[in-house]
Amino acid sequence: MNYPKLSFSVATYQVKSILQDDFTLPDYAGSMLRGVYGNSLRRISCMTGQKKCDNCSIITTCPYPELFDPVGDMTHIGRNVKSIPAPYVIQAPDWGSKELKKGDELSFNIRMFGVSAHRVPFVFQAWRQALYHGIGRKPNRVSATISNIYHLETGQNLFDDDGNFIQHTPSIPKIDIDNHHTSNITIEFETPYRSQIQGNPIFVDDITPRRLITDIVRRVSLLTNFYGDSSDIENWQVDTWLTMSDTIKNTKELYWQDWKRYSNRQRRSMRLGGLMGKWYWEDVPAEIVAILKIGSIIHVGKQTVFGFGHMKDSCTS
Repeated sequence: MNYPKLSFSVATYQVKSILQDDFTLPDYAGSMLRGVYGNSLRRISCMTGQKKCDNCSIITTCPYPELFDPVGDMTHIGRNVKSIPAPYVIQAPDWGSKELKKGDELSFNIRMFGVSAHRVPFVFQAWRQALYHGIGRKPNRVSATISNIYHLETGQNLFDDDGNFIQHTPSIPKIDIDNHHTSNITIEFETPYRSQIQGNPIFVDDITPRRLITDIVRRVSLLTNFYGDSSDIENWQVDTWLTMSDTIKNTKELYWQDWKRYSNRQRRSMRLGGLMGKWYWEDVPAEIVAILKIGSIIHVGKQTVFGFGHMKDSCTS
C-alpha cells in the first residue's frame, strides 16, 4: 500500500531554564517565546545591520531567514503558494496562566523540520541569548538562564559538563502502523486547531474527518516540497484517502478556545482561536492512521509556528 511518510528530519529540543525573578506566564506563551527567539536569532545572524531583510545581498546564506522566516521561490508542486512554511513550531507550556517564582523552572520545546546539523548551534545560541535578554513585555520583562537542552527523540542532553553544545544530527522519523487492521482513534488537540476556508474559521459543528485529513496532507506536502524529497508525494493517493475519511464515524468532545496575542509588528492585539478537546474516530483505515500520526508530529492548521494544532492520537485495534 502507498502510505504517506516523512522525508525530512524532525528534531524536538526541550529547553529548560531557570527564572531570575518572579514572572506571570500568560494563558499561552507560544507567541511570546516565538517573538524573543526571532529577535535573538536575527541579532546573532545579521551581518549588514539593515532594518529589514528585503534586498539584502547575503540573505541566501543568512541563518535568520533559513531558520525563522524563509524566503525564496514560493512554488509547491508547480503552483505558487503564499509563503514558505517555517521549519519549526514552538511547543509552549500547557495552556493556562501561571504564577512562577524566582528560581522556578521554565520549560518548553522547539521542534525543527529539515534543519541541517550545522545550523542547530544557531538555534541553541539564539535561545540562550533570548532568555538572557528576557521574556515578557516591559516593564515586567524577566531574564532566565538555560540549564539544559534535551533532544527528546533520543533523550540526549545536548550540554556538556562545561555548558557547551554537543553536536548531533537530526533524523527522519519512521511512521509505525499496523498494516492489516482498522483502529479506533482518540485525537486530542492540546492547543487550538484552527482550520479555515477562505479566511473564515471552521467551528465545532462543521469540522469533519475529511477536513482534518485535508489540512494534514496539505501541510506535510508543503513541508516535504521545501525541506524533504518532493518525489515522495508525487504518487500520494489523496483522493482515495479523502474518500476513506468520509466513511469514518466520529464523536466530538471539542470546544472553541479563544486566544488573544499582541503583535509587535502590527502594534496591536489580535484575537485568534481554534478547536481543543477530544475527537473519537471509529474503524479508521491504516492509511488514515498513518496520516494522523504525521499530523501529531508536524502540527496542523493555522498559526503552527506559535504551537497551534498540537494533536495527540491514541489508538486501539
